[in-house]
Amino acid sequence: NFNAGKGGVFALEWVTGQHIRSYFFPRNSIPQDIWDQAPNPDNWGTPYARFELNDWTCPTGHFKNNQIVFDTTFCGDWAGSTFPQTCTGSTSCVDYVKYNPSDFQEAYWLLNYVRVYNRA
Repeated sequence: NFNAGKGGVFALEWVTGQHIRSYFFPRNSIPQDIWDQAPNPDNWGTPYARFELNDWTCPTGHFKNNQIVFDTTFCGDWAGSTFPQTCTGSTSCVDYVKYNPSDFQEAYWLLNYVRVYNRA
C-alpha cells in the first residue's frame, strides 16, 4: 500500500521535557502546513505514537544527541529468529540474503527530501 500510494510523509515532533509524537500522512493526506514548510503538529490530529517525557515514566535524559538513520535490516533480531518457521528451504536468513541477491533488487530507500525544523 505504501508504494502503491506513492509514499507519504513521516513526521516526528520532539518537545524536550514534554513528549515525542509520531505521525504518518499518505501522499493524498499531507497537511497543507507541511507543504508550506511551516509544520504545526497541534493541528494534525491523533499521532500514531506518543511518548510522555517526564521523570517518572520516561526521563528526558534518555533522548539527546539523536541522529536520523535510514536502515534496511534483512536479518535482525525479529526476522532472523522467525525465518526458519516462515521460509522453509533455506538454512538461515543470512544465507538466504547472501545467496539470493536478485530477491533484493527493489530493497532501497527513495527520498525526495529530509527536513528538520526547530520551534521558534
